[in-house]
Amino acid sequence: MANKIALSFNERAYNRAEKAHSEFKNSKDQLITLIDSYGVDGKSLIKASSIYKETAEAIYDKLTEGVNYPDAIDKIKFLDLMNVDLLPLSKGVNAYNALLKFAGKPKKETFTTYLDSSNEADYNELKTVISLLNKLDKKGYIVNKRAITSGFGNKLGVDMYSTEFKFNSLNR
Repeated sequence: MANKIALSFNERAYNRAEKAHSEFKNSKDQLITLIDSYGVDGKSLIKASSIYKETAEAIYDKLTEGVNYPDAIDKIKFLDLMNVDLLPLSKGVNAYNALLKFAGKPKKETFTTYLDSSNEADYNELKTVISLLNKLDKKGYIVNKRAITSGFGNKLGVDMYSTEFKFNSLNR
């Protein structure tokens, strides 16, 4: 559809998504710094499929350079025996993985409802309802606007400046 008509923009959800994306970036930077503090390359290890395991193995390899230990040795247990504290690494990887779903920068289009043929009838019906509710409100029949907006499942809202009912979203 060439000319999209934007009906609503969920600014609150967009701001939360932007904040989560920012937290992800901070978590990633902190994890890279933490991995670097162990003396291994954080930028390359952050791309690994199993960050914790591959970082621990890289730490083991760095600490045992020039020493030949058996191949069957459990590298993570060996680091534990060497008193290498991997708990901060574990916490950092867990925080990073929890925020990984917010890696992509949010797009405003994702949080915008557009008028198209699939929702035009719903929009027109809601527009009629909003008009009627505003008329009833001006006559003093509506006491609790919040209860009415809740009853419409957040499809309607109250404009904070004019205190009139307004269209919120067609999302179900």
